[in-house]
Amino acid sequence: MNFVCRNSIRPFSGYALLKREFGTKLKQAIKVGTDPTGTDPNARKVIGTDPKGTDPNAGKVIGTDPKGTDPNARKVVGTDPKGFAICTKIIGTDPKGTDPNARKVVGTDPKGFAICTGRIPNELHGSKAPTRWTCEMHERLLGEFAICTGRIPNELHSSKAPTRWTCEMHERLLGEFAICTGRIPNELHSSKAPTRWTCEMHERLLGEFAICTGRIPNELHSSKAPTRWTCEMHERLLGEFAICTGRIPNELHSSKAPTRWTCEMHERLLGEFAICTGRIPNELHSSKAPTRWTCEMHERLLGEFAICTGRIPNELHSSKAPTRWTCEMHERLLGEFAICTGRIPNELHSSKAPTRWTCEMHERLLGEFAICTGRIPNELHSSKAPTRWTCEMHERLLGEFAICTGRIPNELHSSKAPTRWTCEMHERLLGEFAICTGRIPNELHSSKAPTRWTCEMHERLLGEFAICTGRIPNELHSSKAPTRWTCEMHERLLGDRKQCTRRLNPSNPLLLQT
Repeated sequence: MNFVCRNSIRPFSGYALLKREFGTKLKQAIKVGTDPTGTDPNARKVIGTDPKGTDPNAGKVIGTDPKGTDPNARKVVGTDPKGFAICTKIIGTDPKGTDPNARKVVGTDPKGFAICTGRIPNELHGSKAPTRWTCEMHERLLGEFAICTGRIPNELHSSKAPTRWTCEMHERLLGEFAICTGRIPNELHSSKAPTRWTCEMHERLLGEFAICTGRIPNELHSSKAPTRWTCEMHERLLGEFAICTGRIPNELHSSKAPTRWTCEMHERLLGEFAICTGRIPNELHSSKAPTRWTCEMHERLLGEFAICTGRIPNELHSSKAPTRWTCEMHERLLGEFAICTGRIPNELHSSKAPTRWTCEMHERLLGEFAICTGRIPNELHSSKAPTRWTCEMHERLLGEFAICTGRIPNELHSSKAPTRWTCEMHERLLGEFAICTGRIPNELHSSKAPTRWTCEMHERLLGEFAICTGRIPNELHSSKAPTRWTCEMHERLLGDRKQCTRRLNPSNPLLLQT
């Protein structure tokens, strides 16, 4: 059996080994791990040297230039585990990234953002976009966007669009959009439209839109309409719309209506609408109503509405209400509404409320609402609230709201809040909110916040927020923030954050003190 004496192998340090074999004259030679502070400009740069990246002439190898401040640093293998071409990063050091002098290695950027200091503005460091950055001399990567420095403005670096950019001398890629530089304005680079562009000398493709350059204005390039365009000398196709050039204004080219147009000398088709030229104004061509029109000498059909010409104003032709009209000498039907002519104003004919009306000498029914004539103003007849009204001498019911006449202003009668009110001499209930009269302003009565209020001499509850009167401004009472407040003599809780009164001044450095 062979035995090896432990002492038969003598360890040597790097320096001892050199001294043994080459003599003491090599004492000043630069070896592995030397010049740790990077202060010797003539030092031979090897692995692990120049940890602070202060020597611009240093030979850049693994582990050097941790801050990425040296544009000439040689980038080598293993520096970017997340696939970012960035300043050299190696494993394990400074996981929180709080030490500016730390030797930067793999895993140092726990949030996944590799950002070269000084090359990307500071505000990007707090960007909410789940994207990645890297900065080389002439390249940045933003959300998988390859961007040529100086060619795309800096504001694109914080773009929220989940798209990709690349910039060559005369080409950019935007969200799978091939764009010829200088032919499409820069603002398209941040376009949110999920479309494609290409630019040749006289052609662009926008969202599968074939567009002849100079014939359709540039603003169409950012159009959000999922439609198609084509432009010949006297013809355009817009959303499967055949349009005769010069007969329909250009703004129709960006129309969002999923309809069809055609233009002959005296006829147009709009959304399956047959329209006699000159009888219906041009603005109907961009109408969004999925209805049909026809025009004869004294008759029009509007959304299956039979209308007597001259008896209903023209603006009803673009009404969005899915209702029916008919006009006889003294009677009209509006959305299954029987209306006595002259008793309900004409503007009700375009009402959007899916309700019913009837008019007798002193009574009207509005959306199953029994209303005493003269006691509720006429504008309530077009109210959108799915509620009920009743009117006695001193009482009204509004959406199951018991209201004392004279105590709550009239504008509450058309309130959209699905809440309840009651009014006693000094108390009101608003959406299960107990409110002390005079202590909370009236506009809170129509507040949309699904919260609760209560008011005692010095306390209010706002959305489960305990608020000390006079200590938090009134506008907080209608705050929509899903946060909590509490106020004692010198303390508030704001969004699970405790803040001392007089610290809420933005100029105060103690603003965020917990």
